[in-house]
Amino acid sequence: MTKKENVSNIGARIKGLRKEKQITLSMLAEYSGLSIAYLSNLERSLTSPTLDQLQQICSSLGTSIYEMISEEQVETLLIRQNEALVKKYPEFNQSVTYYDFGMNSPLCQIITIQPGKVRDPQFSRHLYDENCTVLSGQMSVRLKDETILLNEGDSLYIKKNTSHFIYNEGDVPSVSYWVYNKN
Repeated sequence: MTKKENVSNIGARIKGLRKEKQITLSMLAEYSGLSIAYLSNLERSLTSPTLDQLQQICSSLGTSIYEMISEEQVETLLIRQNEALVKKYPEFNQSVTYYDFGMNSPLCQIITIQPGKVRDPQFSRHLYDENCTVLSGQMSVRLKDETILLNEGDSLYIKKNTSHFIYNEGDVPSVSYWVYNKN
């Protein structure tokens, strides 16, 4: 860790960004999947987040972990494949590759969904608009009471605060490209 990164006041930073975006603890709990009590303790520096919890919070607030802990605003112009953050979510049959260029740039992701039934489907909502394009395979998107089947080359725009769930009922992996406007 360099002098430019500081996690000692992460709770205050989270609280400050949450208030700046006019989000209540209850809303952040819903978006992140973490409890109100935990988030309250975190903001008061009574506990520390794991890397996974910090990623959930940052994603919910429309920022990156680096932006959350950095004391400097840094812009990245190139992210090589081996430099991207990859997270696996076996409960959703998903692998997500994150491309975060910092500053006010959109967050980009490549989401690969393996075929098969999801063990515990969970709807998610975000504080930002989302755009996705299916690069290969098929992807189903559940929006409230409607399911949309996207084929290769299809794109979908999801407005902020829209509950949705993505999954793959096909026979081959689904690969999609997502862009999130964090502002």
